[in-house]
Amino acid sequence: MILSHDMRFSPLLGWVKDLLKRSEFLFLHEFIGVQDIDGDLISGGFTELKCLTLQSCDNVKYLLNTLERAAPHETFHNLEELTIYSNHSFVEICHGQVLPAGSFNKLKRLDVKWCQNILNIAPIHLLRRLKNLEYCSVFFCASLLHVFDLQGLDIVNQETKFLASLKEIELIALPEMTHIWKGDSRLISLCSLKKLCLWACDNLTKLFSHNSLLQSLASLEDVTIISCINLEEIFGKMEMIRKNSQPTTSQGLQNLTTINIQSCSKLVNLFTASIAESLVLLKTLRVISCAAVQEIVTDRERSKGASAERIEFPSLFEMELRNLDSLTCFCSGQYLIEFPALEMLTIAECPKIKTFGYGDQVTAKLNRVELQEGNRWTGNLNDTVKQLFHEQERIQKQEGMRTGRLTESSAAEIENSLMRLLQH
Repeated sequence: MILSHDMRFSPLLGWVKDLLKRSEFLFLHEFIGVQDIDGDLISGGFTELKCLTLQSCDNVKYLLNTLERAAPHETFHNLEELTIYSNHSFVEICHGQVLPAGSFNKLKRLDVKWCQNILNIAPIHLLRRLKNLEYCSVFFCASLLHVFDLQGLDIVNQETKFLASLKEIELIALPEMTHIWKGDSRLISLCSLKKLCLWACDNLTKLFSHNSLLQSLASLEDVTIISCINLEEIFGKMEMIRKNSQPTTSQGLQNLTTINIQSCSKLVNLFTASIAESLVLLKTLRVISCAAVQEIVTDRERSKGASAERIEFPSLFEMELRNLDSLTCFCSGQYLIEFPALEMLTIAECPKIKTFGYGDQVTAKLNRVELQEGNRWTGNLNDTVKQLFHEQERIQKQEGMRTGRLTESSAAEIENSLMRLLQH
C-alpha cells in the first residue's frame, strides 16, 4: 500500500485505516500531518505489516512514541524490513523505553538514510529486540554519534550477546560518529558478520579493538574501509588462547578473504602478527593512499631478542600497496613471511620502502612486481624492492640537482635583466 502527499485521516477514511491494519507492505511518501507513525495513523497497531518505508515525511519524528501514549500490544511484531529515508525531522525509532511485547523481534533489515537529526540508531531498549537483524545500513546522517548503544548495561547480568545474527553492515558519510557500538563490546557477538563497509566516518578512531569482539569474527569475509581520516586501529591485539596448556592462534578471522583500505590518513599499520597468522583464507589485500602507514604487519607483540618466527599467507593471491608515503616495509620484525599463492603484487608511489621484510620472502608463484610504470623482477622480492628503492633515490637526486641548476640559471637571468635595466 502506498500513501503520499498531504493525505490526512478522518472518519471518512475509516476504510483506509482498516486496510492499513491488514497491510503487509506500506510506503509512506511526503506524508504530512503525522509525527509518529503508529499513534497518528491508526490506533490498533500494525499487526500484519512486514515491510515499511518512510520517505520524505518531514513531520515524522518517531516510529513509536510510548512516552505520550500506550502503544498497541502487537504493533510491528511481524515487521521484517524497515527503511527510513530523507526524513529531516526524524529523531529516533522508539521514543520511550517501554516497547510493545514482541515488537521488532522479526526485523531482519534496517536502512536509515539522509536523516540529519537522529543521534542513535538502536539504544539498548531497541537493541534487545533486534535478535534477528541481518543487515543494517546507515548513510548520510550528519548528527549520528553511534549506531548501537549498550551504555549502562552490566555484563555480569547479561546472558545472551547482541547482534549475533548480523551479516552485513554499511556505514557511509557519518561525520560525527565516534562508535559503531557504544559501551562494553564484550556484550556483542559478531559471529554471523560477513561484510563490513565503512566510508567517510571521520570521527571513528577504533573498530575491532576488544579481544572478545575479534574472537567472534568467525564468519567475516570482506572488510572495506575508505576515507575514515581519524581511524587509528582496525584490528586490536588478539590474545592467544590456550588449548591443552599450549597457546594457539585464534580462529576469529579465518574466513576473511578481502581487505580493502583506502585514504585512512592516521592508520599506522593494519594488524599484528597474531592477526596475520589467522588470515588463512585472505586472497586480496589492498592498502591505498594511507599516508601514515609504516608497515602492514606490526612487530609490537614480540619481545626483544626473540628468535625469528614464521608467518604464512597461504591463500593471498593479490596485493596492492599504492601511494603510501610512509611505508618502509611489509613487516619490520624478524618474521619469515611466506606467500605461496601470491601472483599479483603492485608497489607504486611508495617512496620510502627500502625492503619488503626480514630474510628471504617465500613467493613461489610470483615472477614480477607491478610498478607505477611497467614491472620489475630480479629473482626475489627483497632484491626487487631494494633495486626499486635505489632507482627512486637516484631519480630524486637527479631531479634535485636539475632543480638546483634551474634555480641558479633563473637567478643569473634575473641578475642579467636587472643589469640591462640599470644600463638603460
